[in-house]
Amino acid sequence: MLKTRLPIGCICSSGQRAHGPGSAKGAGAKKPSIYLAAAEKLEDFTSGRATHRLLGTCKFHWEEDRIGASWAPLQISAGEWLVSYHGKKDASFGYTQSFMILREQDNDFPVVVHRSSERLMYASQEWEMPSDYPTPCLFTTGGIVIGDDLIMSYGAADQKTGISWVNFAELVEYIKQFDAEGRKVEKINALQE
Repeated sequence: MLKTRLPIGCICSSGQRAHGPGSAKGAGAKKPSIYLAAAEKLEDFTSGRATHRLLGTCKFHWEEDRIGASWAPLQISAGEWLVSYHGKKDASFGYTQSFMILREQDNDFPVVVHRSSERLMYASQEWEMPSDYPTPCLFTTGGIVIGDDLIMSYGAADQKTGISWVNFAELVEYIKQFDAEGRKVEKINALQE
């Protein structure tokens, strides 16, 4: 995914000790956020020799407390990648999921070009709710495109697992309705006319 002089790359949440940037909140962010990291060697991720770039911070009401990366990006087309991520507002609202699209840049880290301002997956079924603590919690843990569908595994309340699916092309088109800041693109275009 990275077209840089740094051959190894990963997406990480700032709270991850192995390759997060310096502190639980991360350099340059006020709350746990999403970073890209790149290094010459795998062991450099734990040594401080990795290069980090802030990818995403908390922007929307449903992610006021924190955001974090969920699973490896999926290629949409040449130079474009779908990233699943989670956000948390507070203990009663819980953890939910959304998506962003990255575009590669020559000799630099990718940038966010589309990011949904809406939470697209959240605990709503009775079996997805926690039984021994108050915080609803839904995390996707993996995604694969089979045929026309994106099939995602997810954990519900750290107690159960589920499978969810959506038409991949429709999801991508939906995310592309938003700009990098989560604003609806057609609203921006209408204001400019």
